[in-house]
Amino acid sequence: GVTLLPFIDETKLLSVISEKMDELTPLEKDMNKASNDMLFVHHSHVLAQEAIHATEPAESGKEGWCQIEVGQSAQLFGYIGKLKGSPSIGDPVSPPSKELQTIMPNKCVGAQYLIPDPLEHFPSLLPGADPIPPTLQVGDTIQIRPQRGRGRGGFA
Repeated sequence: GVTLLPFIDETKLLSVISEKMDELTPLEKDMNKASNDMLFVHHSHVLAQEAIHATEPAESGKEGWCQIEVGQSAQLFGYIGKLKGSPSIGDPVSPPSKELQTIMPNKCVGAQYLIPDPLEHFPSLLPGADPIPPTLQVGDTIQIRPQRGRGRGGFA
């Protein structure tokens, strides 16, 4: 995992989590595994036909992946590929656990999803937008320094 919060002690967090892993049910352990991202859409969605006719992608690289047409997909970016074991439209969908119910009839189409390649971001104003002049004042530059004691804050 990646620690994004600087105040989290990663070693301590991983130690506590490892102790709790044995308490997870088999379903929770299965749900906690890293696997391929999946995309499910209703059979009436524009991506449904692409998902139905998708080919099985290669283990690495982009071979076999179908790039999603952004204009036709409600602004979804990325790639889709055939999802192994995905049920057909109308077939019942068996749950991964006895605790869950079977879905009948299935009206969704599943596909593997691959996030798009990152693009470089260029921040800029939209055409026709006027820039607003800076509105910082002298008081905006004063830093607040925590006070020791009873939790009272204050200005520097």
